Amino acid sequence: MGPNLVRGFAPAGLGPRDITPGTSNDAIGGTNYWGASLEFQYPFYFLPKDTGFRGAVFVDAGSVWGYKGETQLASTGEVNGIVNAAQGSFVCQCGMQYADSPFVRSSVGASIIWDSPFGRCGSILPIR
Repeated sequence: MGPNLVRGFAPAGLGPRDITPGTSNDAIGGTNYWGASLEFQYPFYFLPKDTGFRGAVFVDAGSVWGYKGETQLASTGEVNGIVNAAQGSFVCQCGMQYADSPFVRSSVGASIIWDSPFGRCGSILPIR
């Protein structure tokens, strides 16, 4: 989830990330999410109503969490935990490590909305 849930965030900008050393913090998705938005739209009194322009201010909040995918592949030695080997047991963090929390992500901003003859257009200025 990203701008569809909280405006101002990149696609896949919310939610769990692969933080395994040597990776690029890719988004891995979650199974739970929520989002809320409050928007106040107002006309531009200094423009004729026929122009179709109006303004808006908004507050968005949301979260994505609950990664349920694979983190280990024992056949290749990618495991997290205790490994029993001929030389003895040791702890290995060799599988995927990920960050997953339900922290609230939010943004506030303003937008200009234009009801054009071809459909509605909008421009937003989010401030996170």
